[in-house]
Amino acid sequence: MTRKPHQFELLKLAIVHDKLTVPGGAEKVLDELHRLFPDAPIYTTLYRPEKFPQFATATIITSSLNRFAFVRNHHGLSFPFLPYFTEQLDLSAYDVVISSSSSNAHGVLTRPEALHICYCHTPMRWAWLPYLDGRASSSLIRRLAAHYLRLWDVGAANRVDYYIANSRTTASRIKKFYRREAAVIYPPVQTDKAVARSSHKGFYLTVGRLIPGSYKRTDIIIKAAKNADIHLKIVGDGPLLASLKKLAGND
Repeated sequence: MTRKPHQFELLKLAIVHDKLTVPGGAEKVLDELHRLFPDAPIYTTLYRPEKFPQFATATIITSSLNRFAFVRNHHGLSFPFLPYFTEQLDLSAYDVVISSSSSNAHGVLTRPEALHICYCHTPMRWAWLPYLDGRASSSLIRRLAAHYLRLWDVGAANRVDYYIANSRTTASRIKKFYRREAAVIYPPVQTDKAVARSSHKGFYLTVGRLIPGSYKRTDIIIKAAKNADIHLKIVGDGPLLASLKKLAGND
């Protein structure tokens, strides 16, 4: 007997992600969304396929900004331009759009009758949280760009039908900055690889991408550990690896 398709399966669905340039937690969520909806194309502004072998068989559709290799390799320069290129992504053919957003993906334009669900990792730190991400306050031009991004971001938030937050902290930020309610669905965790141990091995651990502008401020953690004479282990990689090793005295 042939199974009758569920009504949801008859809808055309697309996934939107900010950019695929550096692997991180948001990209793990995207991977799970791709597993749930393997036939849905993934729209993004920038894409470095060599960084994401897990999407080798996925249909990836990029913005015209992706033509410029220099921007792909130095994606931090793209922030002021992402609103424009995000809005150029053509999603007019889709009934349902799921955006995975920590900056610009939630700002896509959809048909009025289309359903847009945003899984929000955080409102863009670059614009809203200068005390965590100081890049936007490092010059007058960047402060002006951050002001423009905040204005655009609030307008973009009004285009989303339903918000899902990855934590209660993110939900509170969505409420504060966008005046929107958000349900909390925690991101996927590989529990089979997580082992809880109560014994202390005599060191502290920090995990994260070692990239410029990271709100985790690994440099401050290193300085604090050195001042307190604490044994610190760092798990992560990125363009700041060499300079952080030098700061830690491990060069």
